Amino acid sequence: MADFNNDGNLDIAVVDAVSNLLTVWIGDGKGNFTAKPPLTGFFAGPAANGDFDGDGNFDIAVKVAPTIARVYFGVGDGTFSALVSIDDSSMDPFGSGVSVLAAVDLNGDGHSDLVFSGPANPNLFQVSTVLDAYFSGNSRTFTPTGFGTAFDGGSYAIVLADVNGDGWPDVIVPSNFQLIEMLSN
Repeated sequence: MADFNNDGNLDIAVVDAVSNLLTVWIGDGKGNFTAKPPLTGFFAGPAANGDFDGDGNFDIAVKVAPTIARVYFGVGDGTFSALVSIDDSSMDPFGSGVSVLAAVDLNGDGHSDLVFSGPANPNLFQVSTVLDAYFSGNSRTFTPTGFGTAFDGGSYAIVLADVNGDGWPDVIVPSNFQLIEMLSN
């Protein structure tokens, strides 16, 4: 959920992996939604929204293949003008479909960065997970952060919160064996 058309009302982006559509539904603030023409392509799974290029408009990142995410840049009226693909084998190298995306400004530059988790071992995809992130830049580019870490335990969620009170968002991955945290800044 985000305000994709900058009218002060929440809108919804829905990924339909069966029909291979990404549809933004524009909210009127009264519980009614109208669909924009869908984006077509191959959409394999999770999505996250944030302002990845710092222009004040919400953008959408969505998984399109096990190791590929696409970022669609919002125009501010509920439509999208361009896209950038990020290909990283650690997102889901074995095609299990269990990776997760999240958007948060990790380095304080005013741009949302892309955080992902996915299986780290093909034989243990529910008990071995990797967590990594990409910094976004002004020119709609994404740079690996080098935070990447593998840990024991399966995870299907990313939680964003300032858990240590330093004013910076932290990335928390709840796991069946432990709680993993990637501190920002």
